[in-house]
Parts: sequence; C-alpha cells; structure tokens
Amino acid sequence: MKTIEFTVDAALLRELGERLVGRPYIALAELVKNSYDADATEVELRFGRDSIEIADNGNGMSFDSFRDFWMRIGSPHKEAQQTSREFGRPLTGSKGVGRLAVQLLANRLELHTVDRENVDSELTALVNWSEAVSAPELTRAKARWTDGPRTSEFPKRSPHGTRLILSELQHDWLSDAFTLLARELWTLEPPFQVGAASSEAFHVSLHHPDQEVVVKFEQQMKAVLDLWSARIVGKLLPRAESSDDRTLRVRVLFRDGTSKKTDHVIENCAIDEAEYEVRVFSLRHRQPFGISVTEARQYLRDYGGVGVYDAGFRLPYYGADSDWLDIARDAGRRLSRSELLPEELLVTEGLQYLPTNERLFGVVNVNTSHERRVAATKGKSAAREALAIQVTRDRLADNRAYHNLVEAVRFGIDLYANEEAARAYARDAMLTPVEPLHEHLERVEEVLEQFKDQIPPAVRTQLSTELESIVEAGRSEATDLARQAGLLGALATAGIATLAYEHETSKQLALLEDAADRLRQDRLTAAQRREIADDLERWVARARATRNLFGHLVTTSEREERARLRARRVVQQVAAQVRALVPSLVVDVDLLDSLRLPPAAMAEWAAIFQNLFLNAANAMLDIAEPRIWVHTGDAGNTQVIWVEDVGTGVDLETADELFRPFVRRQTVSAERQRLGMGGTGLGLAIVRMVARQANVRVRFVEPDDGYSTCVELAWKERG
Repeated sequence: MKTIEFTVDAALLRELGERLVGRPYIALAELVKNSYDADATEVELRFGRDSIEIADNGNGMSFDSFRDFWMRIGSPHKEAQQTSREFGRPLTGSKGVGRLAVQLLANRLELHTVDRENVDSELTALVNWSEAVSAPELTRAKARWTDGPRTSEFPKRSPHGTRLILSELQHDWLSDAFTLLARELWTLEPPFQVGAASSEAFHVSLHHPDQEVVVKFEQQMKAVLDLWSARIVGKLLPRAESSDDRTLRVRVLFRDGTSKKTDHVIENCAIDEAEYEVRVFSLRHRQPFGISVTEARQYLRDYGGVGVYDAGFRLPYYGADSDWLDIARDAGRRLSRSELLPEELLVTEGLQYLPTNERLFGVVNVNTSHERRVAATKGKSAAREALAIQVTRDRLADNRAYHNLVEAVRFGIDLYANEEAARAYARDAMLTPVEPLHEHLERVEEVLEQFKDQIPPAVRTQLSTELESIVEAGRSEATDLARQAGLLGALATAGIATLAYEHETSKQLALLEDAADRLRQDRLTAAQRREIADDLERWVARARATRNLFGHLVTTSEREERARLRARRVVQQVAAQVRALVPSLVVDVDLLDSLRLPPAAMAEWAAIFQNLFLNAANAMLDIAEPRIWVHTGDAGNTQVIWVEDVGTGVDLETADELFRPFVRRQTVSAERQRLGMGGTGLGLAIVRMVARQANVRVRFVEPDDGYSTCVELAWKERG
C-alpha cells in the first residue's frame, strides 16, 4: 500500500491556544509560570495602553533552546526534566503549549532573551500571530529572529533573563481580571522573601496606570496569610537593671476578637532583643478570597512552620520541615500539660490542642550581630552563650541563648493551645443539654436502690412508688412542654407570615379578576385565550407556592413527630417556601446529605429557618442580588450550621440582644411590613426559643469574607 503523511493547518495554533488556555488571565499566568520554571526570582508585569510587558531575571534562552523548545509546540522536555536547571524547582508546565498563551493575548510578540551561560549575546525574535495562523501549514508558520550584543535590562539588574512585549492586545483588562490573575499565581510566591536564598525567592510585581488595580492584585497575592484563626505575638521587654532575668510579653488574639495577654519571666536570659508573630490556621470548608482549602494547606506545607530571621535574612533550617520547637515531638508523646505555663494558665488536656507545624506560619526576628556586640561588653563567658549562627550558616548555635529563644516561642504556642482548649470546653459546656427534672429524679431512684438495705422496707417501697410517679409525671410534662413550645414557635411564625399570605392573596385575586374580565369579552382570539390560560397557570403556581409556606403545619406528623431530619432536605424545603415571598432570593446550600438535625418536628425546624431567612431578607432590602449561604462544619462531637447573608450586618458586641422579644435594629418600611417581611421583633426570639427545645445553641458570629452577617446553630452529638 502507498503512504501519505498528515499535514497540520496553522490555524491549529489559534485552536489550541483558545481551548487549552481559554481565558486571558490564565494565558498571562502561563507566561509568568514559564519565568518561574526558568529560575527567575523577579517578574515584572507592565501594562501600557495597548501592550503588556513580561520581564524576568531567569535563565534566559540560547538559540538552541529557543529553536528546540520555544518554537516546538508540544515539546515534552519539561515533563522529562521535572525540575528547574539552577534551583531545582518543580516545573509548573509539562505540555509544551504555554507559549500559545501569547497569541490569545495579542497579535504581535517581541521577545528578547539572554542566556545565563552567555550574557554577552542577546536573541531577539518577532512573531506576527495573524500571519502565523494564516500560513497554509503549521510547519510553514514563521518567527523572525536575530542575535547581537546584549542591550536589554532585566529585573534586579540581572545580566540574563527574558523580556516579552505583547502588542495589539486582543482583550480589555478590567479590574477583576487582575484579582483572577493573582489567584493563578499566589502559590508560587513565598510569603516573606527579604534576605531569602535565591532558590526560595519569587516575586511578581504589577505596574499599572490605575493604582487601585495594583493594590487589589497585591492583596490577593498575600491573601492566604489573612486566613488565620489566631495570632500569637511575643516580645522581650527591655532589661531591668542589675538582673539577668527578662520578661516576655505574649498576646494571643483570636479571629472572633477575643484575646489573652500575659507576661512570662525567662530566668538568666542570654538574649537582648527578640520578637515574633505566629499565625495559626484552621483550614476547613470554603475559604475567602477564592482560595481553596487544598491550595492553602499545600502552601503551608511548603512555606509554613516558624522561621527565624536574622536581621531580615531567613535562616534556611527553620520552617515546616524542622521541628526545632519540639511541637511534633510533644504531639507524638501525647503530652497534655505544658511545663512552661504557670498553674493558673493551665487547662485540662491543654496541650492536646497544640497545632501542628503545618498549621503554623511564624516569623521570629533576632539580630545576632547586635547580640554579639552586647555580649562582648559582658566578657568571654557571656559571648559564648550569646545568640550566634553556626559555621554552616544555616542555623543558630545550640547554647543558652538559643534555648531561651525556644522557650520564648513555645511559651506563646503553649498559651494558645491552653486558651483554645478553654474555648472548646466553653463551647461544649454551652452545648451540653440542660438535664430535665425527671432525669435528676431517676438518679435519685438509683441512689435509693443502692442503699436499699439501709432503709426500712416499708419506707423504701413508699419512696419508690412516689418517685416513680413523680418521674413519670416529669417525663410527661417535659415532653408536653417541648412539643408545645415547638408548636407555639411554628404557629407564631405562621401568624407573622399570614400578613404576607394576605398580601399575596390580594395580588392573586386581582389577577383572577382581570382574567375574568377578559373572558367576558364577546370574541376572543386564539392568542388571547392562550394568554389567559398562561395567566391562570401562573396563578395556580403562585397559589401553590404561597400555600406551601404553611405546608409543614398541615399534617399531624410534621407538627408533632420529633425525629432526626436530614438538614439539607429541610433547608431546601424552607428556602423554596420563602422564595414565594422573596422571588429574587438565592439560597446556596452546602450541606452533606448525611447530616441530620437534632430531634425535633418539621414544624419546629421550619420555624427556625423561615425566621432566619426572612430576617436575612429584611437586611438585604437594598441589595440587588440577595444571597444566603447555608454551610456546615464540625469539631469533634460538636456539629455546626452557619447561615450567612450579604445584608447590612450586625454589631457582634450587642447582637445577642436581638434574640430578645420586640428588639430590632433593622428599620422595616411600612410597605415591607404590609408584605409580611417582618418588623415585629419576634423572629429571632422564636428561633432561640424553638432551638433551645432541641438543645441547639443559636448566636451571631463573625461572618466569612464576602458576607456581612452569620448566625450559628450548634449542637453536641451524643455518643
């Protein structure tokens, strides 16, 4: 048989670029990642009126590299190479299509590159993508190039690197695009780079005429550091005269605004100056700034831990891979008691809340030159114990000053662990169900049985009979009270919603009257009959939706049967009910199908979520796109559901007052009150009353980024 070779149309360049790269900000990120793979430590992005310049101080390219790799689409050399040439960085690309990002961004490319191995020669290439993609075959698409003496400047005055100038841009770059660009790049950039070794440094700087764009880009690049749940700040206070002891002042600040401050005396301290900040991360569920939990955790594994900086220079040894503070060791030994904290600060099993190194990011600032000068004034013995760097230049000498430093930092972390333990115990105590009277009496029965031989039989029999009667009466009364309270809350909620029902019914009656008037016309066209039929169908749909607002009160089972209902199903049902009153409301439900609510009737849970949703809707009267986010979390045997909205927000210091009857902060217009959209000041009071019957705690807490209000429902799982 004869053979024939495949040919490839040059239009495949555009097809691959659009399908594999897709969006302009991803295309630009691909070019920056090429700089990372080329061992750059600095990348500059400069936006002009109709141009983008990407300049780096990386390895650059020789002509052979340009020909064999850059000009060869789909080259697998990165997949085979795996790590970068100089610094051994894991390569970000492997498909060989990143340069196709250029034609997605602009029609023209001007490339200048100087190879690290030959800094006297510069290669310049020009590509007209419009010409390239119109070539009859891909192998005939051309780039023009030349070489000559080096004339280009690269970031940080580097003699080598690559500079791309893109012109005749194909897209407008709006403000949000730069935030999206930063989301593609932030994982490449280590958090603190002053004095860092070249292999650990990588920084992207944006230059743009609009300074607000630059600020948003930089904020997104460093956003991961703002995901902390607690901050530990410590500093050595000035030395008192004629004393070798030093006072360390430590403050632990939690995300919810609470804090703990204390002083610790370090005896015979050999350090003159030191300070630190350690951030603790609890990365679960959806994170703000568009950062995924997986990305954030990997970032902390790569760059986390507690680092030591000597006059701004990071000592390589200290970080996520080093257990210099013995945190992993103590966690492995399952220690529960800190040896550093005084008795009054200790909490039972406090060190069980010690965070792992992968949950920490910290900076300890010292200055060994300063320490050496201070120690020199005290003699040779003090000089030997002063903070100093080992001859390997990667870590501190193992002497008294070093152990003082370890003590100072560990004191702060141990303090955090014990405070976190105390907070957890307090949360558990708030969630511990109040024991009903009949359960107290049942324990009395147990005591009576235990001492039956010491009680005269007749007395014992009479006591047992009376106790059984009281226990049964108490149990029956508790059940009735719980059922009555739940039903009372549901009926009160229904009563409030009746105003909305009346308003909606009035609108529906007006619609029916209009349809009736049109039906009385002598002659109706087919189009008019269809229009009336459509209106009637809409009326039926609205009537059913409005009636569904009270659906949970219709059947006896939903009013009275207490069961562990599926949370997702309940919330979705209530959201559908509320949308009859607020059609524009969007309720995002992030709940697992397996999550079950504490025992209560459907009517009770409907009362809770209806009031929460309507309360949120009131706070979003002026919001174009009202949105509620219902999501969940857990901590051991404690289960939590958060209901967040984008409304006007509340003051957390006084928010608890809103759960009292007739207390309200949100002003509701008379028109909205006629619509049944609140204004009575009873909604949150009903929520807390009904929730208590199910042993659920309700409170306002700090909302996630992008939301203004968050209500927390929490309960303790038994067993």
